[in-house]
Amino acid sequence: MPCYSDGKPNGARYGANPLLNTTFDFMGKFFAEVASVFPDDYVHVGGDELSLGQGSCWTTNPDMQAWMKAHGKTDYAALENLYEQRFVNVVSATNKSLIGWQELFDHG
Repeated sequence: MPCYSDGKPNGARYGANPLLNTTFDFMGKFFAEVASVFPDDYVHVGGDELSLGQGSCWTTNPDMQAWMKAHGKTDYAALENLYEQRFVNVVSATNKSLIGWQELFDHG
């Protein structure tokens, strides 16, 4: 997902776009393959990488800003919750249990 400075792409890219269904289509295929290769019952997905501070990629990206406005949200944790819940659903579909860092729970 492209990051922005002064309303223009700044050349930086950051993670997956949580607004695109294709993001979760890819993750579904990826984690299905992971589940087929590794017999473990758990998948550790991190969860501490997302930066939501002022000036972060999500807060400067016009697509993210439009989603926030359309949903009447002012705290990007709402968008993070959407992303994380969809991510949990992807991993759960593989019959694996998800493990992550505390940050996954900090915003609900």
